[in-house]
Amino acid sequence: METFFAEALRINPEADKITGKIRGVPVEAIDDPTMKNIRRPGKLVDDLAKGRAKALALAGEGRDEHKDN
Repeated sequence: METFFAEALRINPEADKITGKIRGVPVEAIDDPTMKNIRRPGKLVDDLAKGRAKALALAGEGRDEHKDN
């Protein structure tokens, strides 16, 4: 996995804005950068599955049509 993320085109510089818990662990509390890169997309997918607009706002980089209600 480390090779995948090391060779990835780039991680979105806004990825640090993804916060919250996934499986009871706060994303921002994960020390290992590779594990953080694995968990962040999972958090967004979980938010989308639960209908949370936050994930859409982050994915759309703050475009007006994706604002939280």
